[in-house]
Amino acid sequence: MPLKMIRVDFSGAPRLLRFPFPVSEIGIVTEEHNRFCGLHENQIEFCIRLNSEDEFAVDTVDKSVFTNRFPHVFIKVDGKPHEYHYRGKREAFFLIYHSSLLPKFVEAGITFDRICWEIVLSSDLMELIQDLTMLFPKSQEHGIADQADILCWRLLLELVLQQKENREANNPQEEKIRRIASAIQLCYKEKWNLDQLIRENGFSRRSFFRHWKRVYAKTPSQMVLDLKMKEARHLLASESLSIAEIAEQLKFSGSAYFIQAFRKYFGMTPLQFRKKRNGIQ
Repeated sequence: MPLKMIRVDFSGAPRLLRFPFPVSEIGIVTEEHNRFCGLHENQIEFCIRLNSEDEFAVDTVDKSVFTNRFPHVFIKVDGKPHEYHYRGKREAFFLIYHSSLLPKFVEAGITFDRICWEIVLSSDLMELIQDLTMLFPKSQEHGIADQADILCWRLLLELVLQQKENREANNPQEEKIRRIASAIQLCYKEKWNLDQLIRENGFSRRSFFRHWKRVYAKTPSQMVLDLKMKEARHLLASESLSIAEIAEQLKFSGSAYFIQAFRKYFGMTPLQFRKKRNGIQ
């Protein structure tokens, strides 16, 4: 099968925004019986290898051998010798950035200590790829490169999240703790039941608090208090709610307890906070 490639150059396209991660090229490639041995000069390529007739992809980078099932991501970084050879038909989607962006990627949390990992072609991921390919016919129009930059960033985020999920897959207890914390974030204004959340996730109280401490520095009660105080500060900006109404809305047992908790947290009463915010001495 001859090489079939669509490569779209966004490096010279007009941009309306100064997005910190401008993509240089985006493309799709379908080929078979290909060999590569060399360097990827002045670029960082995020290659999403979608499928192949081969069971595995074997790459050698700086004398290190990487073997991956399909689908997977492979990052090709400037300056590192890379070699691969395959016979079966392979399809891939790729994003290319200039190598000068490497420090920005690292600063943003996209590190390169792991250059390949297996992925799931989720509906969200495939929808992003489809949205990007729909931009190809109008790549040089005003604003299209900006859309491409944002969609590529969302695609990278999806891939990195899958990488982190793979790393954390061996820690189901942490996932349960984070699930409970997410539930607390949603129900903290209501009469939430921690014991019920603990039971639903298969913990005893003792094991729950042991695992919780490994993930969060603050207790669930302290987390709830933080959330309530932040919401109280927001509600106090509005003159339409009285102190008693705010206390009731946040499910405090009474105005006096709310005032006491707020003063301990912020060093002033809710009324003093409201006056200070509104510039009243």
